[in-house]
Amino acid sequence: MERIVNKRIINHLEANSLISSSQHGFRSKRSVDTNLLESYSLVTDLIEKRVPVDIILLDLAKAFNKVCHHYLIHRLCTLSLSPKVISWIEDFLRDRMQQVKVTNGPNSHALSDEVNVTSGVPQAVSWALPCSIYM
Repeated sequence: MERIVNKRIINHLEANSLISSSQHGFRSKRSVDTNLLESYSLVTDLIEKRVPVDIILLDLAKAFNKVCHHYLIHRLCTLSLSPKVISWIEDFLRDRMQQVKVTNGPNSHALSDEVNVTSGVPQAVSWALPCSIYM
């Protein structure tokens, strides 16, 4: 199901020019490698032309762990996605709970209280939603 949603969202974003051509993550035939090659080529060309170059590297590895559910749903609404798709994602994220289990040996563990999860995107959804949705 997630792959179908992913494909539909990507198609919608591309068809309506809502996703940057420089977006590499979550797109067919694009990857960290293609992003690196494009960046390297651009920087090399600029250096050969003696144009000063500044590079800023950002680590967004934890970005999906921090996105607020409310903000994500609001952002999806601004992209003119189908209300059914938005509702499906909202239902998937609603009323999620988590707790921590610490094990101290095979028969001993401590369990925290359950808490409501209001941010972060489960792995199944994070690959289905392009990075540009969060920006």
